[in-house]
Amino acid sequence: LHPSATDALVIGTLLDFPKQLFGFPYACYATDGRESLSLCLYAYRLRTGSRRIVGDASDETLKGVASRLGMTVCSDLDGAACVVATLSDLSLCEEASRRGVPVHVRCTDSELRQLLTKPLCHVR
Repeated sequence: LHPSATDALVIGTLLDFPKQLFGFPYACYATDGRESLSLCLYAYRLRTGSRRIVGDASDETLKGVASRLGMTVCSDLDGAACVVATLSDLSLCEEASRRGVPVHVRCTDSELRQLLTKPLCHVR
């Protein structure tokens, strides 16, 4: 078997399980973080018709991907396509949920590795 076909099958199955279990609208995997972020933002843009994203305006990757898609990064939740949050800053998620704005939690490899080095539960 060609390794990439096998990889695609395994990764696709691993993505589909939490997507179906938690009812997520999308799940994607890419070898390049910009590629996967672009796919998600484009899907939210098509789904909502909005070209505005709420996220960290100082994040050059987010601004670059948004610009390439004809979208802008702002801080106002009204009429936003989605909120792009990171594992280190989930502060807008509750308010977005109340207003019915979709939330995309962006997790980079380095953030995930950092998270996995911490105890996930406290057992005494």
